[in-house]
Amino acid sequence: MKIKLGILTKDTGYSSRLISALTSRHAEEFEMFSFTEAGIAFKESRSQRLDVLLVEEQDAFDVSSAPDHLYIVYLVESRDIETVGQSPVIFKYQKTELIVKQIWSLYAEVIDSSRSVNKKSDSDCKIIGFASPCGGCGSSTMAAVCAVDLAKHNKRVMYLNLEKISSADVCFRGDGMQNLSDIILTLKGKKANLAMKIEACLRQDSHGVAFFSESNQILDMYEMSTDEQVELIQALLDSGMFDYLILDLDFDLTEAQRKIYFLPIRL
Repeated sequence: MKIKLGILTKDTGYSSRLISALTSRHAEEFEMFSFTEAGIAFKESRSQRLDVLLVEEQDAFDVSSAPDHLYIVYLVESRDIETVGQSPVIFKYQKTELIVKQIWSLYAEVIDSSRSVNKKSDSDCKIIGFASPCGGCGSSTMAAVCAVDLAKHNKRVMYLNLEKISSADVCFRGDGMQNLSDIILTLKGKKANLAMKIEACLRQDSHGVAFFSESNQILDMYEMSTDEQVELIQALLDSGMFDYLILDLDFDLTEAQRKIYFLPIRL
């Protein structure tokens, strides 16, 4: 799926730099449009059926006549601003990759949950699971080492820690603002587009391992059901983004947890 993204700003230098970065690195994800006048932007939004319009935060732009289908997101110059009116915001001066993730995350909340994201490839993703009935014996370390080793062999690897007390951020570091709590909220809400939210929340370690930063609250993990964990795992497999999915799990022999253990784990 390609998002039709418009930028409405008087700062043509900024819009040119952002469009150049998105076009060179994310051409398959975005079709770009740039505007300096609101009237022209809204006219083109109707004719071109734009999805998202990034609007510079200033009084010069009146968005009251914007098309109903257009999702307005404001570009702001302070990280302390959380909303402009009822509209979400994105901080202008940050890495392009973070802006991309925020656009995907915000748009995932309003797009039809059934609308598919382009599958990255048709590779057969393999699952390797790690769990131990005894805490502190090193199963998480082995899972992390396995992920790093596979990445060093040019495999596309996702490390997914589903332990109640996660150690994902101990093992891996990567830029991003979203974490596993955002994924859990999406799974429970059943409204946002899960595939888009996954792409928005993914981070990548310096070794090349993809992962989710651990949840904000431990209780979020306790409230995540086994069925929701299975749904997340299946969405990752269906994405086509990975050759290997490394699962780091709590050891539990309940009937519910066995749904995960009996997934096709293969080397």
